[in-house]
Amino acid sequence: MRFSDIKSSFKIDTFELAKGCPEKCHHCGNFSESNCREDMMIRELTREQIDCALESLSHFFAPIVTTGIGSEVTRADNFNYLADRIFQLRQGQSRMVLVTHGIHSGDPKTIESFRESVELAVNGVLAGIFVTVDQQRNRCRSNLEHNINSYSETLKLLRPVLACKSDARVSVSVQGDDQYDTMDGIDSALNVFQESLRAATLTSREFSRLHVNLRGYCSKGRAKVFVPDDRSVVCTVIPDSDFERTIDRSYQWRGWVDFFEEDFVPQSIVVKTRKNDSTRSYDDLAEKDGWEEIEFDV
Repeated sequence: MRFSDIKSSFKIDTFELAKGCPEKCHHCGNFSESNCREDMMIRELTREQIDCALESLSHFFAPIVTTGIGSEVTRADNFNYLADRIFQLRQGQSRMVLVTHGIHSGDPKTIESFRESVELAVNGVLAGIFVTVDQQRNRCRSNLEHNINSYSETLKLLRPVLACKSDARVSVSVQGDDQYDTMDGIDSALNVFQESLRAATLTSREFSRLHVNLRGYCSKGRAKVFVPDDRSVVCTVIPDSDFERTIDRSYQWRGWVDFFEEDFVPQSIVVKTRKNDSTRSYDDLAEKDGWEEIEFDV
């Protein structure tokens, strides 16, 4: 496929900033069942690599851009830099959203990264912050108290954007299996969220800015072992379906900025495309066969 044939209706809506995730979520839809080194080690594009990519790609970004599903970006270094650069280069016509599990209580790196993201949302640079509440972080080895503390502190850090007049959307997606009697059931995740809300002591105005939704797991990656196909759901990268419906998806070809690695070091950047005939879901990005690499001859 030649890029010249599709560029009039082509928009980049996914930017793979990093790969590898030490979160080790039990039901992760991206990584395999194995607990391998590559899965847990973060490899991230440098700021120089980001700038090099944006120099030729910035005109083609969609109004709303997400990262891929390969990493928890609060553990990476350059998400906020990428979000700000896209906003500046596109003069606000394109904005990123942060999709995250939130901070880890006691972890300065995730706290500082998340605080910077909140500031970007307050200033209108980020279009939204979407937090997934899940009992399955750290392969279920994070105890209940730590999970509640992490999510309550995440909610407290969100207060500046919940209290301001920014149009940034703040959404909480509570994720769990609909088998209510299991440890990984939706009722368990709801309990974590409700306890976190109590501890966060949000005002009624702040709470009214939260958009809360429930969802299950897709039967992909590690989750395939635990989630039968008949209980699998389509998990969108942006879990807030009401927000997703407001996004202009009129372009015919979706773009995904990805990168090749050598010895766990990001090397060349590649652009992939697929027909814009599906939701922006974990299935789309986990099953890479549907994407075709294109030579970006602008």
